[in-house]
Amino acid sequence: MKTLLRCALAVVMVAANIGFSQTDIWREYTPTSPSHIATNSAGHIFVGYQGHYTLTSESPGAGVFRSTDNGDSWQVLNSGLTSTNIVGLHCTRNGTLFAGTHLDRVFRSTNNGSTWAQVPVTARLAYFTSRGDTVFGSDGFWCRGVFRSTDNGATWTQMNSGLDPCANGLTISAAGNVFAATGTSGVYRSTNWGISWSAVNSGVTNSNCVTVVSNAAGNIFLGTVGGGIFRSTNQGIIWTQVNSGLTRLQVSSLGVNSAGQIFAGVYPSAGLFRSTNNGDSWAPINAGFYDTLLSVGDIMATPSGYLWVSVTGLIYRSIQPLVSVRSDPNSLPSSFWLGQNYPNPFNPTTNFEYAVTGRGHVKVEVFNNLGQVIATLVDGMMESGNYHVSWNGKSSNGGAVSSGTYFYRLSTDGVVQMKKMIMIK
Repeated sequence: MKTLLRCALAVVMVAANIGFSQTDIWREYTPTSPSHIATNSAGHIFVGYQGHYTLTSESPGAGVFRSTDNGDSWQVLNSGLTSTNIVGLHCTRNGTLFAGTHLDRVFRSTNNGSTWAQVPVTARLAYFTSRGDTVFGSDGFWCRGVFRSTDNGATWTQMNSGLDPCANGLTISAAGNVFAATGTSGVYRSTNWGISWSAVNSGVTNSNCVTVVSNAAGNIFLGTVGGGIFRSTNQGIIWTQVNSGLTRLQVSSLGVNSAGQIFAGVYPSAGLFRSTNNGDSWAPINAGFYDTLLSVGDIMATPSGYLWVSVTGLIYRSIQPLVSVRSDPNSLPSSFWLGQNYPNPFNPTTNFEYAVTGRGHVKVEVFNNLGQVIATLVDGMMESGNYHVSWNGKSSNGGAVSSGTYFYRLSTDGVVQMKKMIMIK
């Protein structure tokens, strides 16, 4: 098997060096025949192969590959994988990798994919989202719903209260709400980190939802089969159809980059579309794709601005960065916001994410239920940007606080936002 993989890898790497047109946007970088893509903060690319399977069996797949040089070369990373038929791949911000496989096994790697260990969850997790040490995975194939880990994948709990368990795509919004796209009853939202869910379908005219993503500006995008794309600018309270420029309304995948561009895979034979104006209009970007079927799977952006996309069993990378991530003004937040802390409830540490839209004096404070300040986490001048801060459950004088309800507040230049959180010991 290893010999066959090396031969296939060598053949493909020769193929990947074929010339391309000056008008092309994409170039193939396929290490085998993968279906899933993940990237980490260092720009390393991971791809997973989804092979042939039945409901109760599977053929051996090629597993997981990694490139540390932007796709020029690949390594096979299957040490510890007892199933190599990959149905989902995810990398957290802290660099932990997760691989969901067909026969209800989930694996984790904490060393950049060099070795894997199975984690204690029995589910076919194909979709993931994460923030900090909290990871969500969904099993829409068997309709087992959503599972959550608050300890970086070491333990997992099923979190389906109020949720249609046929959950597909997942995302965590900038405000800290978790969204799940379901294939039978639309989109659901959790405002308490998965403890309970509610359907939020006002304006959604198609209940067959396959994917959902969010951007740094706080907008949520929902992909459906037959209704195209819906957008919410108010955390799922109202959705608006945004299909201008799309040639088909069957959406297979969505992706975003840090510069605010949104990408959509559309079928049949429509390919990849991009919006540079928050979904108001879309335009195809298919130059360089080999296959005319244009079946788009995973869409992932790297920190350097390159976009990776799976199209009809091949992996492509944009020839050039699609944006200059560092200099594009759209990468700055467009609104002042304070996200819901995560995890919540917590013990003893929790995290806050927030955004400020201009230089100013910023304070992030924690209050008890008497309105007294017990901890000041941020107090100083800050530039426009997205930020993160943690609280270890201690007061400013170092003493541990008791279980109960607390409040945290973000304030700058007369603008204030406050949210509630719960500590449980």
